[in-house]
Amino acid sequence: MTEAGKASPEIIDGIILPRLGRRRDEVSVGPRHGVDAAIIEIGDDRVMAVTTDPLFILPACGWARAAWFGLHIVLSDVVTSGLPPAYLAIDLNLPRDCEPATLEQIWQTIHEECDRLGVAIVTGHTGHYDGCAFPMIGGVTAIATGPSDSYVATTMAEVGDNVIVTKGAAIETAGQLATVFPELVSDTCGAETTRACASLFN
Repeated sequence: MTEAGKASPEIIDGIILPRLGRRRDEVSVGPRHGVDAAIIEIGDDRVMAVTTDPLFILPACGWARAAWFGLHIVLSDVVTSGLPPAYLAIDLNLPRDCEPATLEQIWQTIHEECDRLGVAIVTGHTGHYDGCAFPMIGGVTAIATGPSDSYVATTMAEVGDNVIVTKGAAIETAGQLATVFPELVSDTCGAETTRACASLFN
């Protein structure tokens, strides 16, 4: 059985990376290990950063909070480019028992947060299907644009560069686990650590 989670380096290197369709000169930064955002030259000294991730909605957090978190997981990758997010394409593959009221709470949160951040939802797909289940209910492509001299990419890093950690390591996972499984984390790490980790969620 293949392990759950991201594919191993062997699968990525052996199956995915050798087969990337047509090579195009305007793709400055394409798929590779350790790169969150592709960079595509779009003319007039401008570039587009593009990322794709699952839409990850944790029901245990409450629908609105889960949708906020799921959106920010997606946007966090595209902003590693240094460019502000501008556009989203969202594919919702919902379980058949997902009620309209649940979808409305999720979608309202995504809409409001995108509006606050200046992000337009430009296309997508919505449907209810057998075999689909929370927390993975589809995929999202995020796009940012800006001047070609204003983006950053991990491919620019060189040996000897300093790495600046602004918020700590594994904050997404720590906040998520302490919020969804507070008793388990508390039993293992103590109440104070659980509270500290849960405070990282937002």
